[in-house]
This record gives sequence, structure tokens and C-alpha cells, in this order.
Amino acid sequence: MKLKKISKDSFKTSKWSGGTTTELYIYPENGSYAERKFEVRISSATVDDDKSVFTRLDGIYRSLMLLDGKMILDINGNKTKLNQYEHIEFSGTDDTKSIGQATDFNIMSRKKGCTIEKIMLPFEYMADDGLTFIYCRDCAVLVTANGEKINAEKGDLIVSGSGLIKAEGDTFVLVAHTSV
Repeated sequence: MKLKKISKDSFKTSKWSGGTTTELYIYPENGSYAERKFEVRISSATVDDDKSVFTRLDGIYRSLMLLDGKMILDINGNKTKLNQYEHIEFSGTDDTKSIGQATDFNIMSRKKGCTIEKIMLPFEYMADDGLTFIYCRDCAVLVTANGEKINAEKGDLIVSGSGLIKAEGDTFVLVAHTSV
């Protein structure tokens, strides 16, 4: 896959029972979250209610990182407190509730083993098979992969396939990876 920049201006935001969710990317690109026709979905959500229930997603694995706020996830009765930039993986079939108001970043995939990391810039990252996502939450970034270069602004998302990925910038980015 060629490097691709998804501009923050093209993200789709919608309401859910506990706040809002912003879809940054869906694969395949003609996929639909509402119809559950997707292999991978990258999103960021606000949790505005003190208590909320996560949507059940059969056949989907989730990896969630807390960006801001405070959150306790109750997954099948097991409570985990998430601090900023900590991430947790769980199944979409799990009985999942959250306590606290927060903003998160998450990846949903039909394959288990999604990862999200906060990585300081500059960095080099060797991506295995699948898709790699670089979320430029707080700074502009120059990304190089497979002989291509893309400049991304604060708030944009970069999508890449496998291979060596290099990124330059001032602070850090969030890097998510999943098999497809």
C-alpha cells in the first residue's frame, strides 16, 4: 500500500449514546461501520457521560488508548483504570462499560493483536504485514516509507503498509498497527 494522508477535514463525526465518535479511517475504504462491513476502523471518541456502555461488536477486536481525561473500563466485571496514553485490548463481544469522562483513540479489527503506541519523534518503525497508522495528534510530521514522503499537519492520519517507516517532527505520534 502506498502512503496515504487522511486530512482531519475529511473525518466523520457522529453521536453515540455516551458522547461523540470521529471515524478517522475505515478499511476497506467503501466499508461501513453502521452495517458492520469493515476489516479495520480507526476512530477517536469522547465519553461525555460519567457512565456509558460500549457497543457490542461481534467478531471485532478492540484496542483503546486514553488520550485525555480519566477512565475506568469495566470489562466483564474486571475493572482497569487507564491513565493517559495507556492502552488496553479487548474483544468486541465483551460486556464493556466505562466510568469517567475522557477522549480515546481506538482501533477495531477483525484480527486479534491490534497495537497502539505513543512514540517520540524522530523514529524508525519496521511494520510487518498489515496496516500501520500514524496519528499526528499534537504536531506536524514528515513521514517517509517505500520511497514516498508525506507531510501531515496536526490532527491528520497517515496510513501505510508494511516496510520501514520513518517520521520526523517535534513531539510524538500515536502509531497503531493491525493485520488485515
